[in-house]
Order: sequence, then C-alpha cells, then structure tokens
Amino acid sequence: LVHFGGSTYMTKGDAPNYWHIVPRWLMRPRYDPGSLVGRNIGILGFNLIFLTDQKDELNRQLSELLAIEPRPPLVGKVFKFEEAPDALRYLKSGESVGKVVLKRTTKG
Repeated sequence: LVHFGGSTYMTKGDAPNYWHIVPRWLMRPRYDPGSLVGRNIGILGFNLIFLTDQKDELNRQLSELLAIEPRPPLVGKVFKFEEAPDALRYLKSGESVGKVVLKRTTKG
C-alpha cells in the first residue's frame, strides 16, 4: 500500500472545512501494521502537498533523487533452482545475510 498525500481531505481556500474533512477522515481505510507483516504487506506514506507552491524546491529535490545511483543488492548465497527447498530452509534459518538467489539452469 502506498498512499500519496491526503488530497481527499483538502478543501478550497485557506480555512479548513470540517464538514467536508471529517466524514472523509472517518471513512478512510484502516490498517493494522502488525497484521500486515505476516502477509508481507508494507505501508509507505508521504505527503508532498507542502511543495505545491515551491516549484524550485520540488525540482531541486527531484533532481537530487534522480541523481542517486542505487547500489546493487548484496547477494548472500546462490542456489540452483533445483535446490529451492534448501534455499528456503537457509532463508528460514535466520543465518542468511543478503539476498538468497535461485539461479535457473539454462539448457544448451
């Protein structure tokens, strides 16, 4: 689940319109982060509404973000595809560091 801002709760003008905001806030989806972990679901939320009047700052931050060179993931151990059960046991053992990779064998 990724939630980008809260424009649903925005009202026209500078003053909040609580008759508009409160019903939408009460009807918003609710999630218990603890219950999502077992289903491998994550929650990420951020709000960029404060940058709407700051075009130069938004462009600067976007340029910085695009300039980041992501590092490749750390590969801890590689298993042949046929060794998938062993890879899963290794992953579940808690001894793994980095990514556990299944490598597909190519047939010539």
